[in-house]
Amino acid sequence: MAVLFFFLLAGHNNVLAQAPQLLTVHIRPGASNPGTLTPFDPALVSFHLTGTMMVRWINEDNTYHTVTSLTNSFDSQMIAPNGYFDHPFADSGYYDYYCTLHPYMTGAINIS
Repeated sequence: MAVLFFFLLAGHNNVLAQAPQLLTVHIRPGASNPGTLTPFDPALVSFHLTGTMMVRWINEDNTYHTVTSLTNSFDSQMIAPNGYFDHPFADSGYYDYYCTLHPYMTGAINIS
């Protein structure tokens, strides 16, 4: 019985170890205003990849936004106010993105 419990526990830990880590980017209140200095906070997310990293964009503004890669490798479609968009990153690289509705809103993901 103890061996079975250990086996189940060990299997459970392996599943948890493979879950992606989560980083959050905030779409700031007032981000749709062209004068907003940091519509995405942080504007640049840098991290060393040690597996799959999930990035979550949370729309804290009072209007719709998108998170769209310049290379079309990801696109959130419309994110409603108080909504969010998750995207997993599994490869190193530099990923510029912007809001298609407000093209002056830009940010980047840098993965080494």
